[in-house]
Amino acid sequence: MRAKRSFGFAPLFIILVMVSVGAVAGSVYYANQIDKSAQPTVTTEEKNQDGLTVPPPPTPQVEQPTTEMPPPPAYPVKPPPSLPPPPKPKTIITPPPPAVKSSCPLPYHVLNPDGSCIWSCAAGTRQDPLTNECVCLNTSYKEAGKDSLGRRICKYQAPPPLPPSKQTTVSIDWTMPSGGLTVSSGGTINLGWSVTGGDATRALVFYLDHSQWPDAIYDFLSVPASKGSAQFVVEDLPGGTYYLLVAGATPQVTKKIQVTVNAPPSHLDPEESELDFENAYEEDEITADGLCATSVYMSAYDQYGNPLVGQVVNLKSSRGSVDTILPRSPAINDDGEMYFTVSSKTPGIATLSASVNGISFNETLTLNVIAPSEGDCAY
Repeated sequence: MRAKRSFGFAPLFIILVMVSVGAVAGSVYYANQIDKSAQPTVTTEEKNQDGLTVPPPPTPQVEQPTTEMPPPPAYPVKPPPSLPPPPKPKTIITPPPPAVKSSCPLPYHVLNPDGSCIWSCAAGTRQDPLTNECVCLNTSYKEAGKDSLGRRICKYQAPPPLPPSKQTTVSIDWTMPSGGLTVSSGGTINLGWSVTGGDATRALVFYLDHSQWPDAIYDFLSVPASKGSAQFVVEDLPGGTYYLLVAGATPQVTKKIQVTVNAPPSHLDPEESELDFENAYEEDEITADGLCATSVYMSAYDQYGNPLVGQVVNLKSSRGSVDTILPRSPAINDDGEMYFTVSSKTPGIATLSASVNGISFNETLTLNVIAPSEGDCAY
């Protein structure tokens, strides 16, 4: 009988040693792998302490996060507009050059270097496209022959003298009135004369001059000399002495007749006269200090439109003597004007009015007199 073989403790020890070595080797291997994960990968082969080739551990695959952009939205694609067909090329027709003329209608046209015909007129003539010839400038030019080129020549001819002028004068014998006379304003004067020669169709002019202003014609009458008589109406004239004369006769009639016109005395015509401040836009207010003053202007004319020269204007205030009114001239001047200065020491409203010989102006003026504490004198 075969005895059993006993291995004893030695095999068990060897197995424990190998297990321990393997555990240590595994720990070292995994420690190295963890340390190598932070270093670049080395692909060289390594051997363990037993001489065995240890394959390199697989490189861990690190997934990188990917951010995918969404696709852009699809926009409708608009086809480009269709272009119009190109225009057809224009056909440029070049006219043939003008034919070069070899001659022109003589003698009033000559050939230009470019082949055209131009006018050629002689002295005293002008172009006439209707006849295609050169004719005289006007009726004062007459044809006087032709020049060496066969062109018409015209020369100026003075017009014939005018016939003797017709007699344009008239002479008269003024018979009425025969001497001085008196007439009322608005009355008439009977005139009479006879033609002693010349043209009786000429007009005679009878007129009145004032004795003080001989250059001023007040009334006049124009009448043909052939008539022989007429009535002269004396319009509304102021009373006074006038002279009746006649003009238009040759030789000049030196006779003049004194005419005395009786008329109502002239007086103020309010419609033709005016009362106002000299500078109306600024002088209707003064200060009540007795020194500040305003200027009042007036123009005075009578019913005949004549200035009331030498007459006196009466200007007064509605407040009486509290307002001082001083004339700047003693009477109405030759232009029919008179000026006053107005001042006051009493505040208030004053109404100014004026008259000439009891006839009042249409206008009145309002003057504002203010206290010195309310303002200074502006004038």
